[in-house]
Amino acid sequence: NSDKIQEKVDSIDDRHKKNREVASELLMRLKDNRDLQKFLQDCQELSLWINEKMLTAQDMSYDEARNLHSKWLKHQAFMAELGSNKEWLDKIQKEGMQLIAEKPETEAIVK
Repeated sequence: NSDKIQEKVDSIDDRHKKNREVASELLMRLKDNRDLQKFLQDCQELSLWINEKMLTAQDMSYDEARNLHSKWLKHQAFMAELGSNKEWLDKIQKEGMQLIAEKPETEAIVK
């Protein structure tokens, strides 16, 4: 009788360990997916910002400023904004390379 009880305890213990392993693997996959989604969201936000700036640069009213000083001021503001957001681009590029290094299967998505 005690042997059957011990077998049952061992069986329950084995199932518990297997469940913990499966849960741990699922948690890792969820974290990896979260990291990938965060990266993709950051990329999309940067892309939207770049597209907005491209529209501004191509806008005829931006191009046809009344005087040279106005053009110069707009250009300076645009360049300052580009410079201040270079870190954003560098950060996303670094995160993408790190993601590929850690999880090579994400390369097709990240690039």
